[in-house]
Amino acid sequence: MRMGFTDQRLTAHGGLAVWTRFVTERGLRQQLRVALPHAPTSPNACDPCDTALGFIGGILCGADKLARVAHLAHDPAVAEVFGIEAIPSQSTRSRFFAQGAPRSSAIRSHVCPRPSA
Repeated sequence: MRMGFTDQRLTAHGGLAVWTRFVTERGLRQQLRVALPHAPTSPNACDPCDTALGFIGGILCGADKLARVAHLAHDPAVAEVFGIEAIPSQSTRSRFFAQGAPRSSAIRSHVCPRPSA
C-alpha cells in the first residue's frame, strides 16, 4: 500500500457540503441580502451574509455560543465548504447581532416564513 500527500484541504466538517448545496438551491444568500439591515461601510468589513451563514454553519457544527464558532476559523476548509470568504471573529458576530436585534423577527419571517394554514 502506497501512501502520499496532496494539497487538498480536508476537514472533519466536510459533511457541511450538503448544507452549502441546500443554501445555494434555496437562494438563502439572496434572501439574507434582502432581509439583513446591515450596510457595512468599511472596505475591510465582512459581508453580512457571510457572517450570518458562518454563524448558522457554526450551530450546525455543534457550537452553542458565539465564542465557540470561533474555533471553526482555525480550520481553513470550513469557510470553503460554507462558501464564504472566512469565518468572522467573535467581535464581528457580536456587532452583527447587536445591529440586527430590532429587526430579528422581520428577518426570521422573511427567511423562514411560517406555513399558511
